[in-house]
Amino acid sequence: MIVVIITMMFIAHIQADKVFEINGPDDGVEELNAVGNKFTAVSKTRKLYIWDWNNFRNKPMIVDVQAEQIAYLGQDRIIWTSARMPGSLLVTDFNGNKTYKEYKIDYGWKCQKLRVCRNGRFVAILLFPEDSSVNQVILAFVELDRQEINKIIAFEQQDNLTIYNIMVSEDGSFLTAVGAGNEGAWICLADTNKKQIRWQNNLSNCENFTHSSISPDGKTIYAGGIGRTLYSFKADNGSLLAERQVKEYYKENDKQRITCINISPDNQFVAVGIEPSASAWLWRTSSSAKIRVFNTGHYINGLVFSPDSSLLVSSNWRGDEKMKIWKVPQK
Repeated sequence: MIVVIITMMFIAHIQADKVFEINGPDDGVEELNAVGNKFTAVSKTRKLYIWDWNNFRNKPMIVDVQAEQIAYLGQDRIIWTSARMPGSLLVTDFNGNKTYKEYKIDYGWKCQKLRVCRNGRFVAILLFPEDSSVNQVILAFVELDRQEINKIIAFEQQDNLTIYNIMVSEDGSFLTAVGAGNEGAWICLADTNKKQIRWQNNLSNCENFTHSSISPDGKTIYAGGIGRTLYSFKADNGSLLAERQVKEYYKENDKQRITCINISPDNQFVAVGIEPSASAWLWRTSSSAKIRVFNTGHYINGLVFSPDSSLLVSSNWRGDEKMKIWKVPQK
């Protein structure tokens, strides 16, 4: 009887945290993001799903322009690359009919990844060579007020360096990149004005960094990958600030890992998706003591906060479960 009561209390607690469920892309979410008063999901077939935070119970707008890479910029504009025009990065309306800007990509290069900051003003870009014999990748970014792609730094693919993810700060002053090399997990910060690396770190006790996030004030960088530790670094010099650990979870042939990281707009919370436990961990940025664990029930690969930091969306990589919206505890 006691076990039944405890189980019912646990389920009730989970249901109290969960606000709503929404249908995401049937083929699963490739990337989750938030810009302005919208949050978006890019499906595995590169369709863009857009929800309004004020009416998230409504069906999303779906943008299908046959993109290779795509993201929402706000003000009913998207930025994307097309299979038909691999040498251009386009800023258009949702239908792709009206082009506001076209950023030319150098011949022989392609946009492998693009990430938009929360205010929609800056876009981080990772350029890969089309020729596999070229042993280099380029970290670049676009400022929407300007007319060209700004190349920041080129990385030689030495020491088995692999870049998994990129981000741009909300003021556009720096870019971050995370990945792995011979010495373990790797993270760097590049100055967009000076076009040089300000600092880079290797952590030999961590296999890789696959995800990162930048605090809204631009002072803290969070990173994680294989393992159960979330690392935070001081943005101005790269010094390690804190290590937050989730509970150890074992599943045969499935390594424990961080699958997404997001910081709330008010800079009060950091949320992290964890697999294979299918859970989202929530901390205050001012403390290493966790305040909540959301059991998502699906393969979690994305987290975004609402503009007022009161809600958190978790997305599903496989598409076999609904996306969930959670209440963020304020005390």
